[in-house]
Amino acid sequence: MVRAVDPAKVNTVVDIANAYKRKIPNVVLNLNTAKFDIKNAKGAVAKSVGVRTGYDAAYVINTLTDATLVKSSGDLLQERRDDIIENAGHAETAFADTQDELLRVIEAWKGLDPGASRTALTKQIGRLQRQMASEERDLRNKQYVYRENLEVEPARRRLYAPASNDERVIPHTVWKLTQYQNVAKGRVVE
Repeated sequence: MVRAVDPAKVNTVVDIANAYKRKIPNVVLNLNTAKFDIKNAKGAVAKSVGVRTGYDAAYVINTLTDATLVKSSGDLLQERRDDIIENAGHAETAFADTQDELLRVIEAWKGLDPGASRTALTKQIGRLQRQMASEERDLRNKQYVYRENLEVEPARRRLYAPASNDERVIPHTVWKLTQYQNVAKGRVVE
């Protein structure tokens, strides 16, 4: 038999979810108040834990007509965008400076005759390109905090080599990079 949980140990939604997974009998959802009631040993409600509710700001902007709600949602999204721009600003400046230096070195490389000095500039160009790749990765990670690869339905691709007369059709997995500046839980308007 599953034992009851101590009401003092259930304080958050995570605790409630864990109690539900373990099928604890003294944690119940009160449909009248939309709160989770934790009962003591006598069956009386010891405490209630409420769940915060809100709307997705994008949903509010796209569907509601109340001007104050739309304005507050727009302000929230603008605040999130401003934070991203501020965080990415230093990385963008560093990337642009490295890019300018790389272009100057390339122009210097083009102006020299082949030889030892050109070899040194070639190595410097390689180092700058590696540094630029690292800075761009840092910049994109700050601009798009949430990134993932999604597998799209496998596309059919005809493999054709003219000399072989082989026209097989094979599945070809296609991946799509999705980048988000925010997720739904970051756009909640209460």
